[in-house]
Amino acid sequence: GNSLEWLDFGIYGYSESEISEQLFGGSSAIGWATFGLGFAFRPVGAYVLGRLSDEKSRKLSFITAMLSMATSTALMSLIPAVCGEPGVTVDSYCVPNLLAAAIPAVFLRCVQGFSAGAAAGGVNVIQSELWSTTERKGAIAQSVGVQNVSGGFASMVSAAVVLGLREAMGTTRYAAWGWRIAFLIVVPPSLFASYLMHRSTPESNDYAKRDGHVEGEDDCVEGSPILGVADRKYETMPNDQLLDAQSCGGGGVEDGASGDRHGKNGSESMTPIWLLISVLIFSVFAIVAFNNLNVYLVDFVQTDYGVSANMSTLMVIVGKGVQVLMTPFAAFTADIKGWYWTSAFGGALCTVLAVPMMAAGVIGGVPVVWIFVSFLLPIVSTFWITNAPLLATSVFSVERRSQGTSMVLAMSAAMAGFFPLLMDFIPNIYVKGAVLAVVAAFGTIGILWIRNRAKSGKVIIYQRPELY
Repeated sequence: GNSLEWLDFGIYGYSESEISEQLFGGSSAIGWATFGLGFAFRPVGAYVLGRLSDEKSRKLSFITAMLSMATSTALMSLIPAVCGEPGVTVDSYCVPNLLAAAIPAVFLRCVQGFSAGAAAGGVNVIQSELWSTTERKGAIAQSVGVQNVSGGFASMVSAAVVLGLREAMGTTRYAAWGWRIAFLIVVPPSLFASYLMHRSTPESNDYAKRDGHVEGEDDCVEGSPILGVADRKYETMPNDQLLDAQSCGGGGVEDGASGDRHGKNGSESMTPIWLLISVLIFSVFAIVAFNNLNVYLVDFVQTDYGVSANMSTLMVIVGKGVQVLMTPFAAFTADIKGWYWTSAFGGALCTVLAVPMMAAGVIGGVPVVWIFVSFLLPIVSTFWITNAPLLATSVFSVERRSQGTSMVLAMSAAMAGFFPLLMDFIPNIYVKGAVLAVVAAFGTIGILWIRNRAKSGKVIIYQRPELY
C-alpha cells in the first residue's frame, strides 16, 4: 500500500512537465500547485479514515484508502488533453478549453490525497503496533523501516517507468500517451494489495491492547483511553522509574508507555497537546520535504545545470536505490541506539548538506551534482527519514493512534507538497539551499525538544520509550 501511494505521486512528479503541457496549458506553476493540492487534502482523509481506523477497523480504513487511490489514478490517465495547445499532438482526444481538462485533474489529485492521508498513517500504525509487542519490540524501527524501503523503492520504480517509457516511446509520444500508461500500471497491484490486506493482515490494535495487559499482574492494565498511562499510583514517578514499574515482567503498559502524566510539578507542567503536535508536524514536514526533494531535483538540475531529462531521472533512480540499501542499516541503528538519536543525527547532516547540494553544479559541474543527488543526499537523509513515522506513532495511545498519526503525517505532507512550488519561485540557488538548511535545522531542533520534554516527564512516549 505504501509503495502504491508513492508510485502514483512519483509518476506525477517525474512527468510534471508533460502533464502540465497536456492538461494545464503548459503552466508549470499550475502543475506543481495541483501536485501540492493532492498533499493538501491528506489531512481531510486522515481525519475521516483515521477515525474509522480507530473506532472500527485498521484494515477496513486502509483497504478503503487503497481502492480509492487506485480508482483516482486510473481516472487520471483518461483525462483528455487541451486542443490547440503547444505540445498537444493528438487532436482526436482533446477538449476545447483548459478548464475541461484542468478541473477533473485537480479533483482527482484531491481524491488521491484524501486517500493517501489515511494510507500513510495507517500503514505505519499497523507496522508499529504489530512490532512493538513484548516478543517483537526489538525490531520496531526495522519494521517501520520497511515503509521507507517500499516508499524509496516505489519512487525508484516510478522514475524507472517514466525513464523507460520516454526512451521506448520518444518524448513526443510519451507526452501524449506515455504518462497515461504509467498511471495505469499502478492499478492492478493496488487491487492485488487490497486483496492481500483483507486476507492476511490482522487488526494490529488488538495486538497492542492485548500486550498492554500481562495476565496475572494486577498492577498492569490496558492503556487509558485518554493518555495511556496505566495505573494512577505510577503517575508521579519519574520516567525511568515509571518504565521499570510498568514493565510487568517485560510486557509494558499498552506498548510500554513511559512518561509522567502530571510531570514532576503537577498537570500544569505537562506539554500542551497543541504545542506538542505543532512541533511534531513541523519536524515531520522537514523530513518529508527532504524525502520528496528528489521530485523537485529532477526539474532543478535540468533548468539550472542543463542536464537532460533522462539523465536527471537516472540520478534520482540511483539515489533512491542508495536510500533503499541504506534503510536496513539506519533502522538497525535506531533499534539499538534509539530512533531519537538516529533521526537527530540525520537531520543535522541534512542541515550541513543543503547549501552545497543546491550549488553542486557551480562547485564542480555535473559530476559533483551526481555525487550529491545520487549518493550523499540519500545516504544522510535515510537516517532522518526512516524513523519519522515512529516520532508520530509513539506519542499517541492505541485508542487514538491511527487518527493522530495520520493527521500529523498528513499535515506535514500537506506542507511538504507545496515545497517544490516554493523552491521553484526562488531564483537564487544559494537562497534555495539556505531555505533547505533552515527547514532541516528547525526540524532537528523540534526532535531534540520533544525528546527533552519526554525525558523530563512532560511528554508521554507509548512505544519503546527507552529508544526515545
